[in-house]
Amino acid sequence: IHDSTATFYGAVRTNDTLKTIDNKSSVFEIGSLSKVFTAALLADLATENKLQLDQPIQAHLDFPLHDSLQITFKQLANHTSGLPRIPSGFVWESLWHMDNPYKEYDEDKLRKYMGNEIELAGEPGTSWQYSNIGAGILGYTLTQIEDQSYEEMLQQRVFNPLGMQHSTTRREL
Repeated sequence: IHDSTATFYGAVRTNDTLKTIDNKSSVFEIGSLSKVFTAALLADLATENKLQLDQPIQAHLDFPLHDSLQITFKQLANHTSGLPRIPSGFVWESLWHMDNPYKEYDEDKLRKYMGNEIELAGEPGTSWQYSNIGAGILGYTLTQIEDQSYEEMLQQRVFNPLGMQHSTTRREL
């Protein structure tokens, strides 16, 4: 991106030859880049004063966190929440969906984990540990604040304002 002009670069490798292609409308799976989008949503809501970064997420949930944990938005976003990388029992469950390990991890499972099973790997705010489940909890809590789906929030707050016409979280497109 330069000023307000975006240029798209793409390449495809066939045998030992690289050929440039127009990938402006190509479908890519972005993986952990979704954490950046979640942080952008968090920043947007914080600038609108819909939440405070150092506020515990509990204030925006309709159920208590297991063991009355107090984890803040900031701790979830910067991976200092003390949460492990993945939820307990997830490795076995994900083996059935190696192409999309979170395929069966729905809202009910997340709420059950948050309300009954969360176990911290460390004290919140004291050290850094990459946490997929922490990022998921952050995204989920933001959707509860806005009463919108994650996809709707991304379209409204990130993709549409930035002209990202072909961006989505929907794998079926």
